[in-house]
Amino acid sequence: MKNKPNLKQLLEKLNRSLDFAPELLLGRMKIELICGHQATVEGVKSILDYDDTMIHLTDGKNLLCIMGQKLCMLYMTEHNIIIQGMVERVEYVNGGVKH
Repeated sequence: MKNKPNLKQLLEKLNRSLDFAPELLLGRMKIELICGHQATVEGVKSILDYDDTMIHLTDGKNLLCIMGQKLCMLYMTEHNIIIQGMVERVEYVNGGVKH
């Protein structure tokens, strides 16, 4: 008798067929930084705090902190955000969101 595929195998197969980042299927954030002037973050569930020097985002479990100068949220959708400004530091805290 054949073993049923586990959730990870199903997600990997779905990822290959839909061409999604595997992080997004698992509820995690994906960040792309372009020359320190623009950051695109996918998989955002909530903006925890922000001003023009820092933006704190979460995927529900983990914390992403973007620090810099003249930061602004240029574009937002339900789960994606584009941040523009001078990005000086990015911190990812695994399990950093306390419930």
